[in-house]
Amino acid sequence: MKDFIKTILENHFGEKAQDIYNNSYLIRYLDSKTGAIYGDSKTRRSLASIYAIYSILSFYIKDFYNNPKAYKQFEGYDYTRLFVFCRGLYGGDKLQNHALNNRVNGEFENKFHAIGKNLIIINDGKYALHTDFLYVGDVDISKSVFDIIGKYIRLLQQKDSQLSFDIEELRKLRNVKRKQDKIHDMLNEKSEARVFEIISYVILKTYYKNTKVYIGFDRHNLEEKYHQLFKTGRTNANDGGIDFVMRPLGRFFQVTEVNAYDKYLMDIDKVLHFPITLSISIRYLS
Repeated sequence: MKDFIKTILENHFGEKAQDIYNNSYLIRYLDSKTGAIYGDSKTRRSLASIYAIYSILSFYIKDFYNNPKAYKQFEGYDYTRLFVFCRGLYGGDKLQNHALNNRVNGEFENKFHAIGKNLIIINDGKYALHTDFLYVGDVDISKSVFDIIGKYIRLLQQKDSQLSFDIEELRKLRNVKRKQDKIHDMLNEKSEARVFEIISYVILKTYYKNTKVYIGFDRHNLEEKYHQLFKTGRTNANDGGIDFVMRPLGRFFQVTEVNAYDKYLMDIDKVLHFPITLSISIRYLS
């Protein structure tokens, strides 16, 4: 159990905190999804899944807290209402609808095979959390779960503020050696995937921006162009896809901290209709 979750449960339930944790699939699920606050470069934030739960909880607490009889008669909250709520949360403006529609239930089932119940009940475009997971015995745990997710969001904000501080400090440095040392410090084994991806992009874009390529069908009439590197998606998107593409040659880049060749094969499947000229793995600077 993560320290911040333990603290919240102790504040709500005192000496029964561990028992509540042991008997709550919902809290244990969230414990497994909130590692990004002190995770390494492989750790994902899982905002879509967590916010799907958070959105339903926010309305449930207002309308049905400690009232299971009334809640069991409830058909669910409207999708648009929940989705707007998720999009308004920190880092939620780009979220898609997968979490509410199927992702959470799939992840929940994979983690707790023997349950046989969905965490989110989907009822003709309306959504509710299963009552069984909102209670441990007769205890409504929804407020503690709400606090756990709220604390997770605040911890992510603090972590992001540190990243912004580090980038601003790097921008102000004038000594090349000190800049190199700062980048090295940011790319340690505990770095998040997004930090690695951002710095990889900056390094590659800087490296290629002054290199030229000559394009044309006639060698006597070639057009001189500079290489341009573009990102192909959102930073830290958990899509296993191509990270950067370079024009005009059409070179694709997959940046990763390890030599995971299965990732390359998956990406090649997506771009078979293009000529593959380069796939590169960038490892941590040493």
